[in-house]
Amino acid sequence: MNPIETFFAVWDPEAEKTVQILKTLPPGQYDFRPDPSGRSLGELAWHLAEVDAYVSFGVATGVWSKN
Repeated sequence: MNPIETFFAVWDPEAEKTVQILKTLPPGQYDFRPDPSGRSLGELAWHLAEVDAYVSFGVATGVWSKN
């Protein structure tokens, strides 16, 4: 298996698990913080989506920074 195939073999199942977990979050509890000094569940979900969007944008446009 080449490195790209290995990446997807790991990435796809992990991404699916993440989606399944996020779907279980009750809409009224997105601000729940498992640790008071950490991010809330909603903030973590937003962060995952934001990273994906930035990477997709960078790949599509060749632009990797806001500057």
